[in-house]
Amino acid sequence: MSRSVKISLWVLLLLVVVVALFIGNFIATQKSQQPQMFADPVFETLAPVFDLPERNFSVLVFSKTNGFRHHEAIPAANQLLREFAEQGQWAIALTENGAVFNSEHLTQFDLVVWNNVTGPALTADQQTAFETYVENGGGFLGIHAAGDGSHKDWDWYANQVIKSKFTMHPMWPQIQTATLNLESAAHPITESLPAQWQMQDEWYSFASSVRGQGSEVLMTVDETTYDPNFWSMGEDHPLIWAHEQGAGRVVYSAPGHTAAVYEDERYQRLLHQAIVWVSRAGEPSTAED
Repeated sequence: MSRSVKISLWVLLLLVVVVALFIGNFIATQKSQQPQMFADPVFETLAPVFDLPERNFSVLVFSKTNGFRHHEAIPAANQLLREFAEQGQWAIALTENGAVFNSEHLTQFDLVVWNNVTGPALTADQQTAFETYVENGGGFLGIHAAGDGSHKDWDWYANQVIKSKFTMHPMWPQIQTATLNLESAAHPITESLPAQWQMQDEWYSFASSVRGQGSEVLMTVDETTYDPNFWSMGEDHPLIWAHEQGAGRVVYSAPGHTAAVYEDERYQRLLHQAIVWVSRAGEPSTAED
């Protein structure tokens, strides 16, 4: 064996060792920071007890993670939702207990918010209870990871609620500044929002646009203003959309990976107006006297 071949083999072996060490360190770091991703999913059977004040409007905020956990975004979003509740005199309950998804508990709430929920969060019975809740008129707002690929095994949720399959987000770099474009200025959710603004976040891509699938696209992201890596959707890249689901209303909003997003006044306004629209707060009652 020639000297040059031996050197090449040693270089190759060294490269393999370096890659193996990098992968091992990455896995060890993930195990320490995201232990739930390496454990069996947890499913609760005993529902929490909420002592809700008497209010005209009530919100359930759910942030359970049997998948990746957004350690910074979840508390940031929860704090913003608490502020909304305080300002609007709403009743609010925050939980990571999936057993709350039963007919008795869900009827207490006008709206359910999934704050970066990941993984198989609910049992089959709990899924059915939530489906019935929305189809019969309950409201749903999903934020960021509520629309990621970890929910694909629940057909109703993936196909009727989110409506498009998550593919990936950029990794090089992961967090980028991009330009958001208003698509539906007349919708109550986007009322008074600027036609265009820049924001820094992790930008989800999806297998297809929800346009023409019964959803109204509210905002898109301009892919020419950031690098989507291998996951380009082209000129039509929806980020936020809304639709009726049975007698209920649904909004999905893809931004929300970083805590800073929830400090953006424009995004705050959008989420607040989404909650009002989804829950029909302030709209005349259609119930018969």
